[in-house]
Amino acid sequence: MDVNISPYVVYRRSRLPLGELGGMSFTTAWSRIDELHGLRAEIRDRAVGLAERLGEAVPTLGNDVRTHLIGVRRDVHNLRHDRVVARLEPLRPHLDAELFDEVESWCGLGLRAAQCEREGGTELDREMAQAADGFRALFEHDAMARSIQLSGDRLYRGLRDFVTGDAEATLKPSKARLRESSLVNFAYRASLKPSPFGRFTEIGAFRPDAPGDRGDLVTVGSGRREQEPDESVTTLNRLLVNWVLAAVPRVPGGLESGHLVLNSTLRAGDESIEFIGVAPGSREDGKIPSETVLRIRREAIFNALLVAMPDGAAPAAHVLRELTAVTGREVVSREVAHGLIRAGTLFFRPKIDDHDPDYAAKLEETLADGGTGEMAALRGHFSELRRLEVDFAAAAAGERQKLLDSAYAAIDRIAGLCKVSPPPEDVLKSPVFEDTPASTAPQAWSLPTVQQSMPALTGLWRLAAMMDNGQVKRLGLHAFAIRVLGERRSMPFIEFFQAFSSLTDQEQADVFMGREVEAAGRYMTQRAEALRTIRERLVPGDGAVHLDPTDIERACEGVEDLLYTESVTFRAQFARGVLPDRDRTLVVNGLLTGYGVYFSRFGSFVKGTGDWSLPAAQRAHLADRFPGQVDLNSVLGFNFNLHPSVTRRVVNYPGAVSLGADRTVYTLNRLEVRAEPGSKSLRLWDPEAQEFVDLVPMNFMTPVGVPLLYRLLEALSPSNRYLWKPLEDIQDAGGPVAYSDTAPRLLVGDVVAERRSWNVTAADIPMLQDLSRDSFDALVAFDAWRRSRGLPRHAFVLCQTPEERDVMAGRSRKVTRQWSDYAHLRRASVHKPMYVDFRNPFLVRSFAKSALSRGDVLVSMRECLPSVDDYGPDTGWTAAEEFFIELCTDK
Repeated sequence: MDVNISPYVVYRRSRLPLGELGGMSFTTAWSRIDELHGLRAEIRDRAVGLAERLGEAVPTLGNDVRTHLIGVRRDVHNLRHDRVVARLEPLRPHLDAELFDEVESWCGLGLRAAQCEREGGTELDREMAQAADGFRALFEHDAMARSIQLSGDRLYRGLRDFVTGDAEATLKPSKARLRESSLVNFAYRASLKPSPFGRFTEIGAFRPDAPGDRGDLVTVGSGRREQEPDESVTTLNRLLVNWVLAAVPRVPGGLESGHLVLNSTLRAGDESIEFIGVAPGSREDGKIPSETVLRIRREAIFNALLVAMPDGAAPAAHVLRELTAVTGREVVSREVAHGLIRAGTLFFRPKIDDHDPDYAAKLEETLADGGTGEMAALRGHFSELRRLEVDFAAAAAGERQKLLDSAYAAIDRIAGLCKVSPPPEDVLKSPVFEDTPASTAPQAWSLPTVQQSMPALTGLWRLAAMMDNGQVKRLGLHAFAIRVLGERRSMPFIEFFQAFSSLTDQEQADVFMGREVEAAGRYMTQRAEALRTIRERLVPGDGAVHLDPTDIERACEGVEDLLYTESVTFRAQFARGVLPDRDRTLVVNGLLTGYGVYFSRFGSFVKGTGDWSLPAAQRAHLADRFPGQVDLNSVLGFNFNLHPSVTRRVVNYPGAVSLGADRTVYTLNRLEVRAEPGSKSLRLWDPEAQEFVDLVPMNFMTPVGVPLLYRLLEALSPSNRYLWKPLEDIQDAGGPVAYSDTAPRLLVGDVVAERRSWNVTAADIPMLQDLSRDSFDALVAFDAWRRSRGLPRHAFVLCQTPEERDVMAGRSRKVTRQWSDYAHLRRASVHKPMYVDFRNPFLVRSFAKSALSRGDVLVSMRECLPSVDDYGPDTGWTAAEEFFIELCTDK
């Protein structure tokens, strides 16, 4: 297939230059420790021969000396040089002079080793204290303190007090180490881990052929101030906004301030109303609600409701008047409306598009329409939250803290006024989200490198498509649909959802895993054979294994039901010194869905280049290449799902609002599902237009621990969610997952498809508990163990249990509705590796704590590529950069 680069690239760059961490070194201590390692090795080697020679001398001595020599020989054998020193002198007259000198020399090695150990410990304490001062000084760096504030108020205050010394007298040593570790981890995150959060990372976009053409900031909404250079963009936490929205109807005048929106799945029959929702009384604390199709008898009240809302939404005041014409009393109509909101038949919303960047500003304006004292008070409290959104970006850390404190107080006042519980702790942890647009061009980008690597990227695309568990999900869902459809070609979506939701949780999982589906079984068998074929084509050499991308393509041809997507996104970096004939080499970090999905949210704030902008480039590209692409407007309270409109069509998720006369808006109550036999896919179908609906949700959300309706809709779209581990899958060749101890670097063509890796169970790592407490002896022993295992000094480390790995890869057979079973999976430490320099005692401490955090942990270490040596004045690279590179096939 002919493949092109989409006309946009996004890059994420860490904002703390790695050079800022250069002074946090421990060179003197490690020079002593390295000498200690060398001395100990020589002591062990020489002890073997020396003990043998002393043993040979034993029979030559008299009984009065023999016992003494046997004790000395035993001490040499057991490497107890201090005891040998104390007992050696009486043997001088009785031993051969050369042998005696050799024993003395061996004791000298031991004394020097003890001295190195003492000096190493002293120097390490000194250098750690010096480094700790350096890390404290970095706290105020622009990439640090103001981002840490959004990681949690308690965490920020604790670190601030730790840095300033205000809490030094009251902190226990273990607590001080914990705060120090957090500070150090943040510093390296801000330098080597470009994940978008606060001011840790800056994000930019550009045309692939013009990365350096800088322009003005894309307009992000009239409700925001004009931005200064390097200023971030802040948005209220949408979960917090949703909490306020849910509270508004509870105060006098609140209901009348907004609109009522019909559930977009609702169908009205002659006798009944049906819609997808959660059955009353079925919600349980700590559990994901179970959605199903609910039916209510159609009575006069529903007739009035449907008449009042012919387009699916209307001002709440208007709806109340229409209902009162039937009920005869406004108070009854109000109770009916509240009941329907609780049932999920209606949703209370402002008339604002869910993805409007000025959502909170416009909501503030609608709160003025309540016309009561309570609503005026509510608007005043919400204005404090808006002040946080507007002023937070430009504020210094101290001013930010005042804004956050005011926001927390406003939240408490809203809860009291509306008589509701405060939001959950994880919402209060970060009441505002912050993104920082890049102010300078990317440093590592090389279009020629990407263009040269297109054959390799195409081969990896095919391999990832074959390995994606979405293939089996597609076949399983298609087979289930065929059974449900019977002789029909299509059926209403709500009826299909009813059939699927009526299955038990385990039966739903079985469908998604293709259990007892002939096509799925055949697919997995053929995939395993293709992997075995690919494995046979691996060529070892130069510490790596090499694979020709054409071998991947030929092997994939034998998998008959393999369905390729038409677009894909690679997360990649550039590294130097990997291939002898290349200035730089592309290194793949992972693969994601294409079709503009993983670029969409950045369009609301990244800087453009000249007259170019990311949203405009996306709209033009999608309109040209995928003109029928349909978005799903679900936000579900997550800011990372917010994005500008880039498609001409959208499916309305229940409770969501889409505005704009230039868009086609589908409601689920009018859509059907149709099985497509050629591709063995189940797809949405528009019966009015008699065409398929090419659904591609432009969301960042992984379908784990989310509502069933979203999971099912996501399964109908052409997503790529392969957990990137190609060599491991090739080596396993379709069999049971086996985590080998080591794996070489995988080069597919001229692309590093997988870094060299080492796996070890946490239980096999010596002295982890002591490492977590800064034991010098444990650090020295661990370093010796690491080197004996051939483990690198610099690595990215991920601590996961096998079950967590399987869940993230979509392989898990565990079925649960407990939120607690999914909550920890959203923690970065579970799915994002941490950088570790195993000669940095602060990072080793953090690593040890992570490895000890839960049972059954498997520690995966991957080589640091690009190397830390790739950053600096010689290359012009200041910190880690990652690129989102989207590919698509020709029409």
